[in-house]
Amino acid sequence: MHYKKHSRTYKIKNARKKPEKPSKFDESTLRRISPERDLNNARKKYMQLSKEELVNRLIEVEQYVAENQKRWVANHFEQFK
Repeated sequence: MHYKKHSRTYKIKNARKKPEKPSKFDESTLRRISPERDLNNARKKYMQLSKEELVNRLIEVEQYVAENQKRWVANHFEQFK
């Protein structure tokens, strides 16, 4: 208790903490990403996320890519029948 009350680093760490919003994965946001986007802005956006938020986003995007790749392979295979 004494540490939490008097520690400068503890107070700074808690001041930086943002309440975590539940991840709202939306496929349309991925479709709107442009290859010509400003990567510095994207980097800043991701640097503000917590490690847990980044991991969740990465997993969601990997799932999206895997599902789309599976669909593409199935459609591509059907064209050769």
